[in-house]
Amino acid sequence: MVENFSTVYIAPCFSENPAGFMENPFSIRVVGVAKRFGDVAAVDHVSLDIRRGEFFSLLGPSGCGKTTLLRMIAGLEEGDAGNIIIDGSDVTRVPAHRRPVNLVFQQFALFPHLNVEKNVAFGLRYKSGGKRDSHKKVSAALDLVRLSGLQHRYPDELSGGQKQRVALARALVLEPRVLLLDEPLGALDQKLRKEMQVELKHLQRRLGITFVFVTHDQEEALTMSDRIAVMNAGKVEQMDSAAEVFEHPSTPFVAEFMGAGNFFTAKVREVDGAIVTVISKAGFETALLAPNAPNYRPGEKVRFVVRPEKLEMSLTEPPPADARARMEVTVEERVYQGVATVWTVRNRAGERIHVYQQNVIHGAGEQFVDMGKAWLCWDPRNAILMREQKA
Repeated sequence: MVENFSTVYIAPCFSENPAGFMENPFSIRVVGVAKRFGDVAAVDHVSLDIRRGEFFSLLGPSGCGKTTLLRMIAGLEEGDAGNIIIDGSDVTRVPAHRRPVNLVFQQFALFPHLNVEKNVAFGLRYKSGGKRDSHKKVSAALDLVRLSGLQHRYPDELSGGQKQRVALARALVLEPRVLLLDEPLGALDQKLRKEMQVELKHLQRRLGITFVFVTHDQEEALTMSDRIAVMNAGKVEQMDSAAEVFEHPSTPFVAEFMGAGNFFTAKVREVDGAIVTVISKAGFETALLAPNAPNYRPGEKVRFVVRPEKLEMSLTEPPPADARARMEVTVEERVYQGVATVWTVRNRAGERIHVYQQNVIHGAGEQFVDMGKAWLCWDPRNAILMREQKA
């Protein structure tokens, strides 16, 4: 458990100290980098700043460019354009072994003929320092990842979680300013993944170094990240805090990828200050808060999204005094998931909607099972307004 996590700290001891290291607030600056593989733009002129000491995640589906971008930062992939700056120094043309970063892969890549201690110490043979200093660093790294006492075991004598810790210790013992992690938890089972998520975040806070983490798992990114860059087709669709990306997706892709797939089509009726009033073919009218409300015009087609857990089902229509938006729906499907029930309903406009209902009271959802009609309600403040995309 996290409570037993070692408090050992590996003090940074770098051979180089670039000018402005302490003053520069950014560990990594990616400026207009691009990489093509034939006709495919794997990374399409991406720019982003990663702050010193933060846990930053590159999130997106397979093939979106996140791993290619990570490899470019590591120096394992040469870009076609742009610059990569680490701690104020341009490393665009600097080879991988001279960059102050280290990379942890999804596959542990441990040497089967070396024990844990020798696996962790492997990279130190290429750095200056005596044998005694190397032994101290390896011991500190093993303490840090809670593997003290296992230094003489071989990889085939370790569990999956222990192998992952060895891979982490091997990277950390080299004292990188930035640790790059390419889906390092992908090979672990679900229970162990969740445990390692918490431990990785705790480890990052203890060390205070920058972690750049690649994942396609939304929950994993939300659990660990200070900020997230959501990637799609080689571009960054949104870069913000974990909470902001989840609660306020800026594009339809981000909204759907983060699980807020309930899109409603509507037409703008009027705009008043920061309030946009819309009407829908589903038979409802609602006022939505939009920071960029002046950019909308009456008659314009728009979409808005409401997360499944923000919706509430009711047997009867709420009274007029209730400020919640509401629409009549037909109940189509129920999926019981233990801690929650997911309902699929359809409104008059034919839009399918998913409702996430927590099973707080036993049998609370049974009232909707045998009936065709219900009312769907939500707080207008939980609706995110977006323009209708043209095909």
